Amino acid sequence: MEKIIKPVKINRLNFNTFGDLISTDDVNPIDINAGYAKRFDNLADLNTVRNEGKTIVSIFSAVKRAFPMQIDMMEKHPLSSQAFIPMKETTFLCFVAPSGETPNISKIQSFIVPPKNGINYKPG
Repeated sequence: MEKIIKPVKINRLNFNTFGDLISTDDVNPIDINAGYAKRFDNLADLNTVRNEGKTIVSIFSAVKRAFPMQIDMMEKHPLSSQAFIPMKETTFLCFVAPSGETPNISKIQSFIVPPKNGINYKPG
C-alpha cells in the first residue's frame, strides 16, 4: 500500500497521543551550581515498568535520508518508552502510528522536530 505522508510541525499537544516533545521551551528552569547552570525538570515520562524493565541510555548514529523517502519498516517498542535526542543541532522527522499489533498504514503520521528538541515515544 502506498500513502503520501505530509509532516506537520510538532508541538506538545499534537504529539501527546504518541509521547512527549522534549523541549525546554516554556519551561522555567531551576538555578543550580551557584547560578552556573540551569536544570529543566520533568521533560519526558520515561516508562520502563513492564517486565521489570531497566532504564538505559544508548547513542545511535543515523544516516540522513534523501527525499522523497520510502518507509518500508516501523519499529514497535512494546515494553518501554524510547527517547530520541539529537547530539547535533538538526531538524528531523519522526513517524508514528497508533498502538496496535501492526501499523495501520492509513493512520501513520509524521512530525517535523526542530533543532534543540527531542521526542520520547510512549510504550506500544
